[in-house]
Amino acid sequence: MAVNEFMGDLDIPTIPASPSSILLPTAARNYELKSSHLNMLPSIYGVTEDQLQMRVFPYTLKDKGAIQKKFLEKYFSTQKTDMFKDKILLFAQQDDESFCEAWERFNGLLNQCPHHGIPLKLQMRMFYKGLTPSSRNIVTNFAEGSYKTKTPEEMYELFEEIAMETQHTDTRGKRVVSGSNDASSVQISKL
Repeated sequence: MAVNEFMGDLDIPTIPASPSSILLPTAARNYELKSSHLNMLPSIYGVTEDQLQMRVFPYTLKDKGAIQKKFLEKYFSTQKTDMFKDKILLFAQQDDESFCEAWERFNGLLNQCPHHGIPLKLQMRMFYKGLTPSSRNIVTNFAEGSYKTKTPEEMYELFEEIAMETQHTDTRGKRVVSGSNDASSVQISKL
């Protein structure tokens, strides 16, 4: 039985596990889908043979990892990948950005680097840590307490829900900066 992971678990130091020494046999990795297999599939109306072949194409690739590696080398240099990963890991909500806009921008960063390899748990932590204090308060209110008792999947759903609920409001995540000379501070000093 799998144990649920919670966001608070990230605060506890862990020792990484060793990689598995179990390897799949070559026969399990080199499966070939022949055209005779396509003929055995049930007829699906409204789908052409070309469309059907396109759907099963990924399953016919040999050395899928090598093809993926070549693609990434061509279109995602190491420098480009590092730049995107840094933007994800150092994410911060902008002062004039609503929660919904921040969530959308964060997901855009993840989509720009689909091979980032950052686990969902860490993604949710980076997003939460990058929020302004007012947006963190919104998360706390929606979470009905601490976010640390939520699983990464629950946090993702929570962020999605908050983004949907706040998308039409003009609540901006203003950062509180000590010694700030914003308009309200000036008005208070005049009073």
